[in-house]
Amino acid sequence: MDFPSAERAVTVYRECASAPTLSSASIQKTGDCLFSVHSTWSQRDLERETTVKFRKTHIVTIDSKGQVGNVIDPATSTELNSEQLVQWSPSGKFKAVLRKVKDKKGDEKQYLEVWNSIQKVHNINLTAQDKHGKVFEDGEFGCLAWSRCESQLLYVAEKKQPKAASYFDKSKEKGSSENSEADPKDKDPEIKGDQFLHRQDWGELLVGKHSPVPCILNLQTGQVTVPEGLPKDVSIGQAVWTPDDSGIVFTGWENEPFRLGLIYCRNRRSAVYHLDLTSQTCNTISVTGQSVRSPVFTPDGSKLIYVQNSCHGPHMQCAKLIVCEWESKETRITVDVVQSPSDERPFPGLYVGRFDQNCWLDNEIALVSTAWRSNQAIIAINICSGKVTRVTDSQEFGSWLFCDIKERFILAYRSSPTNSGQLVIGVMPQEGDISGISWKPLHEASVTLPDVTWNVITLKPKTDQSSDIDFEAIILKPTEDLVSSEKKPPLIVMPHGGPHSLISTGYLMFPGAFCRLGFVIACVNYRGSVGFGQASIHSLPGAVGTNDVQDVQTAAEALIDQGLVDPKRIAVSGGSHGGFLSTHMIGQYSDFYKVCVTRNPVTNVAAMLGGTDIPSWTMTEAGIDFDFTIPPSAEMYAKMFNCSPMAHVHKVKAPTLIMLGSDDLRVPPQQGIRYHQMLKAQGVKTRLLMYPDNSHPISKVDAEADCFMNMYKWITDHISS
Repeated sequence: MDFPSAERAVTVYRECASAPTLSSASIQKTGDCLFSVHSTWSQRDLERETTVKFRKTHIVTIDSKGQVGNVIDPATSTELNSEQLVQWSPSGKFKAVLRKVKDKKGDEKQYLEVWNSIQKVHNINLTAQDKHGKVFEDGEFGCLAWSRCESQLLYVAEKKQPKAASYFDKSKEKGSSENSEADPKDKDPEIKGDQFLHRQDWGELLVGKHSPVPCILNLQTGQVTVPEGLPKDVSIGQAVWTPDDSGIVFTGWENEPFRLGLIYCRNRRSAVYHLDLTSQTCNTISVTGQSVRSPVFTPDGSKLIYVQNSCHGPHMQCAKLIVCEWESKETRITVDVVQSPSDERPFPGLYVGRFDQNCWLDNEIALVSTAWRSNQAIIAINICSGKVTRVTDSQEFGSWLFCDIKERFILAYRSSPTNSGQLVIGVMPQEGDISGISWKPLHEASVTLPDVTWNVITLKPKTDQSSDIDFEAIILKPTEDLVSSEKKPPLIVMPHGGPHSLISTGYLMFPGAFCRLGFVIACVNYRGSVGFGQASIHSLPGAVGTNDVQDVQTAAEALIDQGLVDPKRIAVSGGSHGGFLSTHMIGQYSDFYKVCVTRNPVTNVAAMLGGTDIPSWTMTEAGIDFDFTIPPSAEMYAKMFNCSPMAHVHKVKAPTLIMLGSDDLRVPPQQGIRYHQMLKAQGVKTRLLMYPDNSHPISKVDAEADCFMNMYKWITDHISS
């Protein structure tokens, strides 16, 4: 089979990569029968080799029956270069914007602006106030919250640190001419000998974020304060105002004895705190010794909800939803961990990072998106009864994300493997079945793949057919006109990373592009993936390199058994733990896979322990209980090595392309480099690409595009040889 040319692959990639991705969206009421929908998007710009952000606005009319009427699209998009965070005030009259700009000297400054419907009414230079470091805009710590009286703004920034000075800096000596006239009261304290003090940050994608603290901007005075009375040795984020604006509630992650990487890891020790701003006293609301996050108040302020799960074991787990009666501070579990979903009770549990602050249908029902097997679904949770209702269940669109709600009008974002993201709006019924909402698109999907079909298959582990734990694979197939009638198409098996994560049935750019180039794609959600119950998650630690490997192989063989693919042309590709699996497949099934492409792969779990920002992961997945105080033994190292791909490297035959991000803190590049060296030493054809200034995702626009083309060339050059 002749594969499409590299030029054709470039064209296909351009088309698939042109789809913008939603960053945020909100609804604002602008009249009795009129809503405006404001959305911010990001899009790859291959020519500029960067990601651009832009904003769109849609006008939605409401008909006489209270349903969605017309959607007016002004067809105008405004590129955004400096906005970091945007938040509308409770009344909708004001909009707060955190902006990062460079001054005439090229130094970065951060400003907090407030706009009304006509003009900018406040602009505060936060950098000039010098009360804190950079403001956080990330999804872990970051927040921007209006007080209910709309006179104050709450955000999170890096705590200001004392200046470090050299013991040998003469300008700091007493009596120096430079300092003789300065008022010591106006100077920040300086600490000698701390110039090279190591300050640990929160790891991958949170580099430079050491000690986040809440900050309050008073719009009447223009002054910023960092509240007194905050707990020590805690990193603070996700802050919200109490209902009467007298205090703040926030998540605090423990700094000691040392920080473990936070991104993608919802098992870090944390708690929810309440700080009274008047008395400057701080109390813990939640239990301690658990992983707790995302505090949100009901609209009437009577209850606080937050998410909680164990801080031990897998880094992603099924969570509990806790309700706190605000006046009494009594707490209860309203949604518990689901061990194993069933046909009678299909809800697989809650897999949530953060609730949106504006997630309320009323004072009892909250809306959120969660993994539901291989789909992403919007669910409604009654926090009084604990009842969970699936709001979205579409055969055409597999991924639904909740965006905003205003007066029963829900804004959502949906996509499928063959349709890029699309904003839709629907009305929650006053009575009856809330899962039967009629959704109206605000715009067409920017990219559709009519020459690709998809479905989800359910599989049972071959080694344990009696188990009630199953798993799934998302299958993408090219239409008949894309493949030769003489041969069955080749297969690329793509397991996800994590391992406790998921490939959902949303828009899949790389798989979709490869499918358009003539490949069948199998995206495998093996045992241990989120969305299938806690029992599935806990079945994998201690069995990595075995259970997950067997599930990936089961999926590949199922497609061969169905006669869908050419059994002599099978490729495997994945990143991170997906790279761990890809290199396992070519070692354990060396005659089955003809070619391998892997990104930032875990190849030696034992060696990774000393270099990753999440050393707990290496032990947990090998079946070892992590303890901050216990050093690893020889037996522990042996256990970690034995479950690693490196234990099978001597059996590898498949040509292997390895792609690494030079700044990866999660899986150190040495993992891939050493595997590459071992392959070369054994005469296996291999190539290594190193992408500078890229971290674990290898997501910079130029690097991502280069990854695709090198992946395509490597697979097509070797899969038939």
